[in-house]
Amino acid sequence: PTLAAGVNTPSRRVVVRDWRRYDGEFGGMKPLDVLEVHQMCGRAGRPGLDPYGEAVLLAKDHDTRDELFDRYVYADPEPVQSKLAAEPALRTHLLATVASGFANSREGILEFLGNTLYASQTEESGRLEHVTDSVLDYLDVNGFVDREAGSITATNVGHTVSRLYLDPMSAAEILDGLRDAEEVTPLGCYHLVCRTPDMYQLYLKSGDREEYTELFYERETELLGVAPSEFDDVAFEDWLAALKTASMLEDWAREVDEDRIAERFGVGPGDIRGKVDTAERLLGAAEQ
Repeated sequence: PTLAAGVNTPSRRVVVRDWRRYDGEFGGMKPLDVLEVHQMCGRAGRPGLDPYGEAVLLAKDHDTRDELFDRYVYADPEPVQSKLAAEPALRTHLLATVASGFANSREGILEFLGNTLYASQTEESGRLEHVTDSVLDYLDVNGFVDREAGSITATNVGHTVSRLYLDPMSAAEILDGLRDAEEVTPLGCYHLVCRTPDMYQLYLKSGDREEYTELFYERETELLGVAPSEFDDVAFEDWLAALKTASMLEDWAREVDEDRIAERFGVGPGDIRGKVDTAERLLGAAEQ
């Protein structure tokens, strides 16, 4: 998935070793989508860096080779389906639309959205209007936009959030955590940004809940914001997953050996680097 989504590193050759992935809903190993494999192969040969690119799909035998040609080389990619009406996507896009001055009213926003791919595909009447109103309410309540006499403008905070390409929900989490903070520690900051939608948290494995519940009570005073009840399983587990991720960042900041971090948290060097980069971006945004 990382390669398909795009890796900002030069690559002349891409080798796709496995073309199936486990899918719980499918009930076993499911072939990758054509579009995903094409995306992977398209990473080979970066413009301005390589004169050409090579993509290799590995087949174990002749029958598999023929199947791979039929499935991925000769086949057309699946139709693209817009996800614009999902609130996480629309939060960012609506704030950017208002902050850039592209639209400054509900009617203007809906007119703009009415010309998108989603609008041409959807058969759900009123769906886009409903989600738009919900997102505008969220942006208003959290101080990212002002609405007055039918006009919608971005606040100073809203402009900053849009300029930093933050999910407004991430910005709201950070602002809420810092608002009443009396003393801020590194772990508290790490944990705060690890609770945001922009950070992919580490999973809690077997035995982790007990370990990080104990750590939570040991260092509870350092954590920013209001902790959920331990009896709210989903919310409390998310809180602990953020704490586990924050602990990994704390080890990295203390210059703990990378191999020890990888072993302790069950991650690879790329996972560590990715989370460090995301944390740096979010902490920089929090500072602003």
